[in-house]
Amino acid sequence: MNQMVAPWTSQQVQALNDYQATGDGPVYTCFALHASGRSPALDATHSGWVCPDPDCDYPQENWAWDHTTTPPAA
Repeated sequence: MNQMVAPWTSQQVQALNDYQATGDGPVYTCFALHASGRSPALDATHSGWVCPDPDCDYPQENWAWDHTTTPPAA
């Protein structure tokens, strides 16, 4: 497996967020237990991963495994 570094294309962002939503493998997380009850699963953006909890101080990540940046074959 190789790492893909942001910036990511719109198609890669969509593939990453779809990967996060499917639960077909380990998801990218911030590992925090949020007081808000929000999931620790990160959201993909063009510039990297961000935590959806605005109070989380997890730094933005800028990499993903290459197999998670490609949409599944139809």
